[in-house]
Amino acid sequence: MEHSSPLREWDDVAAGWDDEPAVRRYAGAAHGSLGGLAADLGVELSGRALDFGCGTGLLTEHLVETYDAVVAIDVSERMLDVLRAKAADRGWANVHLHTDLRTAQGPYELIVASSVLGFVDDHPATVRSLAQRLSPGGLLVHWDWDADPRSDDPHGLHRPDVEAALRDAALTDVGVGTGFTLDVEGHSMAPLMGWGRRGG
Repeated sequence: MEHSSPLREWDDVAAGWDDEPAVRRYAGAAHGSLGGLAADLGVELSGRALDFGCGTGLLTEHLVETYDAVVAIDVSERMLDVLRAKAADRGWANVHLHTDLRTAQGPYELIVASSVLGFVDDHPATVRSLAQRLSPGGLLVHWDWDADPRSDDPHGLHRPDVEAALRDAALTDVGVGTGFTLDVEGHSMAPLMGWGRRGG
């Protein structure tokens, strides 16, 4: 299958992605905000986790420490090649790689998606599909760029749309806020964070 232009762009940056300090700090901050949210909700971070849109696995690196199994999904084979090499080098037998969500049915106690849902073709449908893979009580958390409503071509997601998608997926304990703030080269990054739990 011929890659789309955006996919080629991810393939092209895969080899040097882990060398970018900003993306490493972003992954660490996202994981830190996940820990704070889990503590607030009384959720134990254990069991099986799904990292949707994992890239080279910078968030996966944190999850592998506390989860029995981590399924990592990305459409970029070159990004997955980087993660595959890390997993082999570090002996991560509990990390399993996929390129298609349909091959990773679950259930999962945690599903995370870092800076990916703003790029999918159908954000609400993707959230529903992810929510269906949660175990009862399971937690879905994602971080994305907060779209500027004043822009003619806003990049990212609008907070009301994020909340609506989570609620339409029949999740409970739904919330949307600022995940964390991070200063990078004089610019402040404050991605939104959306979350919800599967009832049952």
